[in-house]
Amino acid sequence: MDLVGTWTGIKSNGTTERYVFGADATFDVGTVNSADGFSSQLQGTFSVADQLLTLDMKSTDGVGNPIRLQITSEPYVNSTVLCDQPLRSDNEGGVANGIVGSWGSTATTQQLDLSGTPTEAPLDNVAWLNLSADGTFESDDNATPGTYTVDQDTVTTTFSSNGVSAVRSYTFVDGTVLCDPVFRK
Repeated sequence: MDLVGTWTGIKSNGTTERYVFGADATFDVGTVNSADGFSSQLQGTFSVADQLLTLDMKSTDGVGNPIRLQITSEPYVNSTVLCDQPLRSDNEGGVANGIVGSWGSTATTQQLDLSGTPTEAPLDNVAWLNLSADGTFESDDNATPGTYTVDQDTVTTTFSSNGVSAVRSYTFVDGTVLCDPVFRK
């Protein structure tokens, strides 16, 4: 998995994000805006083993004590595309069934003290999306089922709750994963 370089992606909400992975195993991730350029939000080191990416960074806990955080996920990477939390098919037939079915991903967050000793149990952050053949969907993002449409390689979900509509678009990458955003070198 070759991550070294600068990867930029635009999320469904219009936010531009950027990952910078260095050859020295450092990373920087943040947002890009026209007024300030790049606004770094997380920095640290990264490692890759068995297709899993681990980001290791310093932070503070809820009361301001210094801690380390490790986030481990299984990104989708090819020579030009990075999906940091891709939704993979959970369907028995895989993607041979098209996009209808269940999609999911898990990223695990581990809080450590500065010496590297875990200070609490790991937390799995699960994202999921269930697409039904009738054009409806459910996901971890919303409590109310909504509808979706497919246009070439883009799946657009829409739902309304309390009079507010929300739209999210996923890109179907290489016929195997759904991504929002898709980062490109």
